[in-house]
Amino acid sequence: MTVAEGSFPRGDVHVRWDGRDASGELVPDGVYYPLVELQRAGRTIDLPNPIRVDTIRPSIRLRSLRPRVFRPGVQNLTAAYTVSEHAHALLFVDGSRRVFTASKRLRYLLHWSGKVHSRAIRPGRHEVWLVAEDLAGNRSAPTPVVIVRVRRP
Repeated sequence: MTVAEGSFPRGDVHVRWDGRDASGELVPDGVYYPLVELQRAGRTIDLPNPIRVDTIRPSIRLRSLRPRVFRPGVQNLTAAYTVSEHAHALLFVDGSRRVFTASKRLRYLLHWSGKVHSRAIRPGRHEVWLVAEDLAGNRSAPTPVVIVRVRRP
């Protein structure tokens, strides 16, 4: 399958591939190895970076969610979770993303300070859930919503 052809100016060439084959069908999930054919030079180069096509959403399971109050009005959350494949965990509070983990481990602990823009979140009930995002950018369905109560200082 050919992604781009023609003459290109000297220097870096950037090409995008939409994951479709020559007939316009999506290719199956898997690893693809790009080749660059230099027709005038009579050479073919195997590029060192494989392209992974991944269209399957990960899944995430919340094992536990523990709020901790260190002093009145300051409440931290620790969430233990597992994911079906190597993926980042995202913590949402009241519909806004508050944490995007650097870790891509299958089992991990996520910590949130309970602060938004350096200020403790307001007292009251807050909806909390997790989502997993794999390395291809596929997002899982959210975990069931957990209601967390933040006490007044």
